[in-house]
This record gives sequence, C-alpha cells and structure tokens, in this order.
Amino acid sequence: MLKTKIKDLLKGYSINSSAIQSMANMTVVPIVSDTEYTPIADISNIRIKRDIMYNEIEFENISDNIGILLQGYTIFSYQKAQDRTIPYAHLIKSKISKRIPANCVQRSQCGLLSEKKLKQEEFRILPTTLRAKALMHSTYTKAETNALWEDLNQFSPETNIDEKGLFSFYIKFKTQLNEFVASFEPVDRQLGSIVLINDQIAAFDIVPNYKNWLFIYRPLIRDSYAAEAIRAIQNKKIKSLASIIDDKEIIDVISLENAYKKGMQDFYKKINDIVETNIELEVNYKTLDQVADLNLVKIKSQQFIGCAVFHGQHVIYLSLVAKSLQEKAIEDFEKIDKYSDKEFEI
Repeated sequence: MLKTKIKDLLKGYSINSSAIQSMANMTVVPIVSDTEYTPIADISNIRIKRDIMYNEIEFENISDNIGILLQGYTIFSYQKAQDRTIPYAHLIKSKISKRIPANCVQRSQCGLLSEKKLKQEEFRILPTTLRAKALMHSTYTKAETNALWEDLNQFSPETNIDEKGLFSFYIKFKTQLNEFVASFEPVDRQLGSIVLINDQIAAFDIVPNYKNWLFIYRPLIRDSYAAEAIRAIQNKKIKSLASIIDDKEIIDVISLENAYKKGMQDFYKKINDIVETNIELEVNYKTLDQVADLNLVKIKSQQFIGCAVFHGQHVIYLSLVAKSLQEKAIEDFEKIDKYSDKEFEI
C-alpha cells in the first residue's frame, strides 16, 4: 500500500476562489484546470446492459474509449424492481460489458431492472456519507444486497426506507433539493469541486473533462451534496461558515459596507484554513485495476475514503468523501452569494 497527501492528488488543478458559491450550510469550491483529459468515454456512454442479480449489474461501454463507471452511481428504476447503487468506481474497456457488484438502496421491493424501461440519463450519485459507507461495507469484487440498509435508516429516520428506500428521501425533499441546485452553477474550466457541509469538507470530486463535469454536475450538487446539507438541516445539526452582521454596530452605509467586507474576509479565511488543513492529510492507496495507461485505486485514511483514476502521475478522476460528517450544534445561518475579495490556491 502506497502513501501520498491529498494535495498531491490535486496537482495540476487550482481553485477558482472568485467563483466559490454558498447556500445555507453548503459551500462549493470549484476545482479548475486549463487542461482536460479527452480520450475517455462520455459518462452517458456507460450504460446498464442487463440486470443479473440483486448484488450484480452488467454495464456496457458503447464508446471507442475506456470509460469510468462513477463511484456511487445510483439508479431509481420507477419499476417493481430493486433500486441499486454501485459502491466502487470501475474502468470499462471500449465496446465491452462488465459485471459490477451492487448494493440495494431499498429494503422491501423485489424484482430485477428492465434496462429497456430505464431512464438511464437520470442517474443519481449517492450522498457523501452513503458513498463512504458503501465502500466500507463492500469490496471491489463483491457487494451484498443488504449492505446499506441500516445506514439508510440512520441517514434519514423521518423517511420510509422500508417502503420506497432512498427514493423516499428525494420525494419528501424534492422542493428543497431543487432550491439548492438552483443556487449553484458550473464555472468556466471546471473539472471538480471541494464541497463543505457545515464547516467540514464532505467531498473532493474530479472528472476527466469539461463535458463530463457538466453531465455529472446536477447529480452531484443536487442528489449528493444538497442531500447531505438538507439532512443536516433536517436533523438540526447545522453550522454556517458565514458570520451574521451585528446590526448594533451599523450606524450608516459605510459601517455596513465595512462589516460586509469584514464578513467576507472572515468567510474566505475559514474556507482557506479548512482546505489547507485537509489537503495536508496523508492517505493510503492501492491499485484495484489497470486498463491501458489508466490505473484505478482505492484511497483510504482515518477521515476520508474513495476511488481515483491515475493517468501516469496525474489524477483524472476522484471521488474522495468524508467517512462521517460530525454533528454540530444548531446555529443560525444565512445565504451567501458569490463574491471575489480574496484568492488562494492548492
């Protein structure tokens, strides 16, 4: 097993600090680069070919390039069949199919997926804490159907996990999820993001090229990150990085402007300190698969777990998530819009 630091996984990328976006207790820090990796299949070209059994699905790569099946890829079928998620990322060679271990994200529904009836473009990505649990409870070559059931109950105790599974969460909080995703937008040259929930890093995500980032953006922002943020709000465990202006200190327009600038400076400093601390953390990694010049690895540390794909020494895909998000004492919070007062770099 090899060792590295998170900052080494991010070499070749930078942060667009002028495009940091925040809503309530969630902050998205864009990861950008002038260079993208293009000889890779579009995510839309990695599709379910056949449902084999409850803990295994066959995927196919219909493109002319090697493809990456996303870690945490989740499909809600709208059928009398078990909704499923993929715990590990996988490399799939061009024009072939591959049998992939899967977990079930609902308890009571039986039946296999009919791929002809699936809306495969409407895939989801698991919330970050469930992405971590899926990796912890499965191996690269084997996954149990029921591995996530207990975690699903703990994820959202107010939703009916038994009846409709994880989908019940998205039904109940549809409006809130849509409001969250409407508050964020992709930026120029973006290939990934660092996401903070409350005052803790929830995930580092990177994809190979701009087109794939745009394709994955909504499932990540809405179905993964926003779901975690709403879960924290639902459980009244929230903390904003933004300081609320004390109106007792405001006597005129100038004092209001100064207080706002001071608040933004403090906000940037908090983000910078959190990011700088976390990217210095050491992680272990080991190879899971190698296809041509791409190397798929599993990454693990005390705080984080995930998968990455290396092209040489350069990471072109990363899904690194916090093993758990600490519960914070309830605190008032407010919406913070985009701004550009300060810069920092990886």
